[in-house]
Amino acid sequence: MIFSIDAARITVDYLRKGYVDPALDCGSGKALTVNTVAEFVNDYFRNASGIQRIPMRKGESGHSIVRADAGPFEQLLGPIRWTPYERAMEDTLKYYASLDEHTIDAALAFHGIHQPLGVAWS
Repeated sequence: MIFSIDAARITVDYLRKGYVDPALDCGSGKALTVNTVAEFVNDYFRNASGIQRIPMRKGESGHSIVRADAGPFEQLLGPIRWTPYERAMEDTLKYYASLDEHTIDAALAFHGIHQPLGVAWS
């Protein structure tokens, strides 16, 4: 998982140093499960309703851990200042909470998730 601000900063730093190849795995290297992230979201919003499980992506199991290898970037750029996970999540969730229900529903529909308008957001 990577915070969008970190991804943007690292990409710009990489390109400013003149690199264009190879395309590197951009992520903090911190191993997180989907459940860890879902639990953080529920805690942040004080949601006691639990986690709704949906099918994993093709090839993933319920215990899959997706983690980038930050080593190649750090070899080229030096130590990277990663935004702490908790702060990145809080900033991201504040942003999502600021969106109106039509924007949220349109984003969900784009990804094939359809529900009555605002059901999950009211």
